[in-house]
Amino acid sequence: MSVRSSRRGRPPCPLRLLRGFVRLATALAVCLLFHPPAIAHQAIDEQIADLTTRITAHPADALLYVRRGELHRVHGDRAEAIADCDRSRRIDPGLAAAELCLAKTLLDAGEPGPSLDHIGRFLEARPRSVEGWMTRGRAQSRLGRHLEAAEDFTRALAECDEGHSPHRPYEPEYFLERARALVAAGPQHVEQAVRGLDEGIRVLGPIVSLQLPAIDLELELGRYDAALARLDTIAARAQRREGWLARRAAILERTGRVDEARAACDEGLAAIAKLPPARRAVPAIRELEEQLRATLGRLSPKPLDRPACGP
Repeated sequence: MSVRSSRRGRPPCPLRLLRGFVRLATALAVCLLFHPPAIAHQAIDEQIADLTTRITAHPADALLYVRRGELHRVHGDRAEAIADCDRSRRIDPGLAAAELCLAKTLLDAGEPGPSLDHIGRFLEARPRSVEGWMTRGRAQSRLGRHLEAAEDFTRALAECDEGHSPHRPYEPEYFLERARALVAAGPQHVEQAVRGLDEGIRVLGPIVSLQLPAIDLELELGRYDAALARLDTIAARAQRREGWLARRAAILERTGRVDEARAACDEGLAAIAKLPPARRAVPAIRELEEQLRATLGRLSPKPLDRPACGP
């Protein structure tokens, strides 16, 4: 599926898949868009204090208010963020950055409708902004307009392709959000969601955060061999394979491939047995071992009942 393609279809239906999707964490990227002091080296409240001092010295600098407003938004102080953006707009009504900050603040506050108004004004001024199209897509998703959201995410990815992103050219979350929107639009769009994840894999490599949801969707489509192939790709690159072997065994059990499932369980248990005792005692490893043994128990052939011997 090309990043430049878009489709419209049936009305959206409830989201049923992709439970393990990566959650959004884009505050740092937005702050980089506005060039504030580095968050990694300074607490947000210290940055706010620094900007307040600079605003006192330069009260007519509209961008300083936007930077402080964005920090307030990241900090969860939405009223202060809105107030700073409003001050910035009064000083410079044409400053597009204030519209983006307001759009994201309103979206955080659960108001996607008003958020769309501000992001629309931002995109009129910055039509090639990756963050702008991603924000618009998120607002569309909140409103249940899932296909429209997928189109906006596709536009954001197209701008990444053109090199207009202010940070990394591509982020896995962009592909994940588009796939989630397509799945939310209904089962008829699941295949398109898989193609979109594969596009991300071609760009970013076979990273786990894209392969795992693709496996879930392959299983939903009943394409078990494709799911297993993806799983094998992950396992081949993993330092520890026992967890992936447990998942492989579960898929094989689901498809009735008993001998292969047993072999995966045996391989997983052998890998666990080689771990140091302290590592094997970790609750997650113990739980995984119990899971493998339980699967193996279900797959083991039952002993035949022998007829009772006569006198």
